[in-house]
Amino acid sequence: MRVGIFSTQEHAPSSSLAQGIAAAGDSALFQRPTIWVVREAVPFDAVVSHGIKGCELPLTLYRARGTPVLILELPILRCLPDVDNWCSIFWDQIGTYPPSTRVFELRTQELERKSPEPEPLGDEVLILGQCPGDYAHGLTAVQLTAAYHAMIGTIRGRGSAKIRFRPHPDAPMVLDGCDVQSEGSSLEADLRLAGDVYTINSSAGLEALLRGRRVFCDRSASYFRWSGRVVASREERLELLRHVGRVQWSLADLRSGMAWRFYRGLLRRIVPSGAGQKLAVYGNVGSGYHA
Repeated sequence: MRVGIFSTQEHAPSSSLAQGIAAAGDSALFQRPTIWVVREAVPFDAVVSHGIKGCELPLTLYRARGTPVLILELPILRCLPDVDNWCSIFWDQIGTYPPSTRVFELRTQELERKSPEPEPLGDEVLILGQCPGDYAHGLTAVQLTAAYHAMIGTIRGRGSAKIRFRPHPDAPMVLDGCDVQSEGSSLEADLRLAGDVYTINSSAGLEALLRGRRVFCDRSASYFRWSGRVVASREERLELLRHVGRVQWSLADLRSGMAWRFYRGLLRRIVPSGAGQKLAVYGNVGSGYHA
């Protein structure tokens, strides 16, 4: 397969994936989205893009051709000591295919070793702010504020717990109606004070679940099936980490070709031979999925 990568070789996940594509016997060619024009669209068997913003035109073109979509992203589980050595890859159709037991169980074990342990519950309720316009939810600042106020109304209706609001680091704001505004504290510190956590779909909700907090989230959250539950037992933690491990890869996985072989295999099963469809891999690193 011939793969076009809309990124730079300085971007570690993109360059790692390019190495893996070569290791798997395919070829990769870096493209520059800032100077890309439709008439120069090169026919690729796959397209990789680092970031959605700035790449809308080429991505729209390839999608219009019936392209299956992969998304190269920040790691959805970021509370790892070596978080810079991880990334996530999403594909709309991957959920219909079971993962390789050997590959994903090994990753689940690694994630378990590096993930935080459950901690005693705090007595506050934490609301996790998110970044306006993020592709994860598509909400404006006004819509996000309305969602936060709806959360406050729900919390007040359930009791008199102190409400702490933690704004997204890339979108500082003051939320009226909460009791405490988190300023300068770490996510870990805020979670220690919380018993319940409310969010739309922030990936920080995963860390809250692993620390034993009860998380209430929107259906768009990747972990919605755990909404309102406490992940208490080791088996429940492993179930959650298996879910994370289906999309989260180390850069070593990318460089070795393991990740590319997996998705290439799915593509060959999904797209009939000779159907003329293409594969797109694109992402939005820095999009603010970690509140």
